[in-house]
Amino acid sequence: MIGNEKPETKTTTVFCFDNIPVPSIVHHPYQSSHISMKLSVKSDYACRAVEALALHHPNIRPLRIDDIANKAAIPANYLVQILIELKGKGLIQSRRGKAGGYLLSRIPKEISVGDVVRAVEGDVFAMSTPANSASPQELLRAWNRIRVAAENAADNITFDQLCAEASGRGPMYYI
Repeated sequence: MIGNEKPETKTTTVFCFDNIPVPSIVHHPYQSSHISMKLSVKSDYACRAVEALALHHPNIRPLRIDDIANKAAIPANYLVQILIELKGKGLIQSRRGKAGGYLLSRIPKEISVGDVVRAVEGDVFAMSTPANSASPQELLRAWNRIRVAAENAADNITFDQLCAEASGRGPMYYI
């Protein structure tokens, strides 16, 4: 840039989730070129663990913790805690014994990313404003719309879809 020139901004429309257009996103020159949303390690690990179990489905032989940890690249000691939470929320089941391990409680088509994130975090997209916030009502409503959109997006991604993508049977886009 020379002198007082204004940096160039680019607007793009992003398509995701069954080719539904997401409103235009403005990329400012001072920001990185990718879109980011904060995701906890716990949510990521929980989704990886459920995906490993979903890819194992419909096999009725339970997966051992070490197998899930290796397939999903999750530290086994942290995975145990996550599996306990997922089991407590009814997303997975465990079997005891020498041939024991973990299985999904439902078919992958009936489990969404939103289900898994809520099981370990409570909310898909937590947003909080200070109790004494001076934010105008229209801005608070905008934050709520963003939260609802994120929850809807997470609820519309099933582990059946993720397994299809992982195995190369992902969504096909025709031009």
